[in-house]
Amino acid sequence: MSEDSTAWVTREEAMELTGLSERTLYRKIAEESWATRQSGRSGSNGRPIPEIAVSSLPQAAQALYWTKHIAPSLESSSNPLNLAEIPEPLRVEARRRRAIVEQAEEILSGPHGLRDEALEQFCRERDLSVRTVYRWRSLYQQRGAGALLPKWGKTRGQFLALSTPIQHFIKDEYCSPQRPSPTTVYRMTLRLCAKLNEPAPSQATVNRYLLTLPQPAVVLAREGAKAFRAKMEPKTHRDLSACAPNEVWCGDHREFDVFVKTHDGPDAKIVRPWVTCWYDLGTRTWVGRHVAIVPNSDTIALALRTGILRFGVPQELYIDNGKDFRCHYLNGSSQVSRNVGLSSDLTDTLAPGVLSPLGVLVRHANPYQAWSKPIEPAFKHVFTEWEKTLPGWCGRNAIERPEKLKREIERDELLTIEEFTAKLDARIDEYHHQEHSVLGSMPLAAWRGAELLKPSPRTLDLLLMRQKSVKVYTQGIKFQGRYYWHDELALQVGHSVEIRFGAELGRIVVFTDGKFLCEALNDPALRMGATREDLAELHRRKKSARKRAEQVLADRGVLLRPERELERIAAQARERKVVALPSPPPSTPSGAQIVAKMLPHLDHAAAALAQQETTPSPTPHPAQAKEQESTRYDLLEELLAEG
Repeated sequence: MSEDSTAWVTREEAMELTGLSERTLYRKIAEESWATRQSGRSGSNGRPIPEIAVSSLPQAAQALYWTKHIAPSLESSSNPLNLAEIPEPLRVEARRRRAIVEQAEEILSGPHGLRDEALEQFCRERDLSVRTVYRWRSLYQQRGAGALLPKWGKTRGQFLALSTPIQHFIKDEYCSPQRPSPTTVYRMTLRLCAKLNEPAPSQATVNRYLLTLPQPAVVLAREGAKAFRAKMEPKTHRDLSACAPNEVWCGDHREFDVFVKTHDGPDAKIVRPWVTCWYDLGTRTWVGRHVAIVPNSDTIALALRTGILRFGVPQELYIDNGKDFRCHYLNGSSQVSRNVGLSSDLTDTLAPGVLSPLGVLVRHANPYQAWSKPIEPAFKHVFTEWEKTLPGWCGRNAIERPEKLKREIERDELLTIEEFTAKLDARIDEYHHQEHSVLGSMPLAAWRGAELLKPSPRTLDLLLMRQKSVKVYTQGIKFQGRYYWHDELALQVGHSVEIRFGAELGRIVVFTDGKFLCEALNDPALRMGATREDLAELHRRKKSARKRAEQVLADRGVLLRPERELERIAAQARERKVVALPSPPPSTPSGAQIVAKMLPHLDHAAAALAQQETTPSPTPHPAQAKEQESTRYDLLEELLAEG
């Protein structure tokens, strides 16, 4: 390569390309025999200034020169620099440097004995070094005004103080499951640099480099795949505006960050209340809620009862994967495992839960993915800031716990759970009467014109009772350590029946073959030395049971006296003959489904129970008879005492 075709750089450019100091640069020229030539210019000391051949520089410096090669001067360039493409701050800085160079040129053209002192004073006033001014002057003389443009941003995003191996080491140490702090990583880097005899970076440089690492990769490496799915994995959003009223309800529990008292009194306990809520996705309405100390399947059913009695039966429930939401009480036997899907034919043959008779479709969210439930952001939007205004607010953890909480507990300013429930209802009512940003109207306004399907409250209560199959013994039905009896059970001795029971242990509702049989009451145990009334009740029960058995056997008369029995049966049939009229076809309300086939039996049971409550029974229950008898004995003793 001829000398004319070789690229040459000035001393300042070589220092910039290699990152060496001036002293080290001259040492490299002397030790490694870099190719140099005289530039024809002299320094302030009168010595000639050399130029260095680019081919003599290290490979990295040569690559940097050719990739960032500055175009030749404006006078000799066939493609002149377009100043319109240069950002305004860079152009302003270039004009400032040009003015400084022109003023310095006037000083250097003065007397030789005074120009050095004058130039130093000139640079001191402008907070510049003499070396910088000489460098700007040389660039301006060689390549014109374009060479004075600053190189701001050329190295943005690069860490010149960190070599590539050091950067890899910092990234590998920081992105480890041990989750070291940036300070720990910096100390490990110092030890590595000392071992490799490399210049150590500052802690600020290491911290800035760590901030450039992609956050998703950092979360995956430091916290694991589960945290990556929750925080960084791309997620989609659902179009809830297409849901009609009562089309989909979403349910979940939430523990409030508030301390409340169980009741007023010195023995009251301080707890954090839980609320079980049902949220209609189409109308953004809180349709049902129940406040309790501990959430379970009962609170789910009670909240569902509140919502159904007010807004009707939903078509679909979108619920959590917690064990209380997946329990047999709500889902029946159709849910055998989270990872096993059953066919519809098999599901229909299994024992249904309380939701099956309503015709409600149950859909469970993906396990361990709270973000898949639309009710979670609704909880935060409606209750997070509101609960901070209540006395007893405790924050999510000990760090957020306010100092005023201790004083509120000492002054007995905490709300009772009943008072908290009242304030919660007021907050929900306030939310329902505010304009929703997505709906453009109040949530309650979205229910206008919706046809609601509501079962009777008594039927719904029977539906939400728990179910169990039990056997009938001669003493009655044994359940939870108690015996229950009704005369209708006399013919069921030895058979199994279905019972429904709630929180009230004194009574159970009995069904056989899916039909209502009776409401059995708690039968107190007969004590030794029973009274005459107890024995009379026992005799009545035995007589009633025998009579019912004889009525069943009375049909044998058809075989013993066929003419007489057939004539009696025909006469009875003529008396109760009724012409069956066709029933009108049921209408399907929009936005809901028809109540399934099991509810008519529950309606019949509810009507029978209501009739029993209004019609006095001719034969009182043994417990009631004892209570009435004891009352008569008390009055008799009072009269004798007065006489």
